[in-house]
Amino acid sequence: MPDTVIAQTSPGVSAMMGEHLVMLSVEQGAYFDLNPTAKLIWESLSSPRTMHELCMIIHEEYEVSEQDCRDSVERFVLELHKENMVSLQDLTTQAVETSQA
Repeated sequence: MPDTVIAQTSPGVSAMMGEHLVMLSVEQGAYFDLNPTAKLIWESLSSPRTMHELCMIIHEEYEVSEQDCRDSVERFVLELHKENMVSLQDLTTQAVETSQA
């Protein structure tokens, strides 16, 4: 999943509440309370990034092992994807499909 590009599909409505970012997805009819780490990931997705890039951002900000960082970021991104808040595009698959065309 390191070559997967993640992009926000809908920024929704958001507001800061202390250190947390609270987001409302009108489309999903749900709200999300993002802790500071999740907030950093979300804000980093203001432009599309690969999973590897996101992990590097988090790894630079927090003292966490690369594996723990990767696991946590992937879990969070997959949750956002499940809620239709982000899209995922696998560059490896796209490159293979392009070369076969």
